[in-house]
Formats: sequence, C-alpha cells, structure tokens
Amino acid sequence: MPKDNPTHEADQPAEEQASKPTSSRPTKTDIAAWKKEHGEVYQIEVDGKILILRRPGIQDLERAMAADPKRKKPFNFNRSIHNNCKLYEDPGFSSDDQVLLAAYAQFDEIIEMREAQLKKL
Repeated sequence: MPKDNPTHEADQPAEEQASKPTSSRPTKTDIAAWKKEHGEVYQIEVDGKILILRRPGIQDLERAMAADPKRKKPFNFNRSIHNNCKLYEDPGFSSDDQVLLAAYAQFDEIIEMREAQLKKL
C-alpha cells in the first residue's frame, strides 16, 4: 500500500470515525495489507495522534547510522527511521517536538536485537 493511500471510512464503525482526527486513518484492511507486505507493523500513539511504522530492515538501519556518522546528532538516527519506515502518521504528528520525542523513545522496542551465542570450535 502506498503511504498516501486514502482509507475508506465505511470500513470502520461510526464511533471510531467520530473519535478520529478530520483526516482518514488507515483501516483494518490497510493494516492487514501492510502486515502482508512488510511483516511486523507498529502503532505509536501520543496525545491522540498516531504513527504507524514497519519494522526497519538492515538497509534502513544503515541509512539511519549514516545520517549521524559522528554520533553528534542522535535524533538524526531516529528521524531517519521515522522517515524511512513510516507507513502513516496523523497530521501534525511531526510538527510537535514533544510528540516526536515520546515516539522516538519507543523506537528501541521496534528495533529488537536478538541474542546470539558464539562458540569456539
């Protein structure tokens, strides 16, 4: 699904439609399609605004690391993950620094590192 794919309000109950911002949010159908295409999909909600991201892959992590090669601007990493993995965000989500900081604090949960065991043979 394209990031700017319009959603269909008819796919959602009226009570859900009434509690949402004026723009259309993704439907369950949109989310199911994203899950099929990208695997894991995450929603972060801050102050009633939502951001939906796919799990970053190695190329996304490489881009994010390249965005701050000297490690002097730590939010460049998060900004890169946000921009490259975003599937949907409510209007105004990115324009509020406090909302972004709260969302960025959740990125460690999305970028999960599995434990590996090393054995000398």
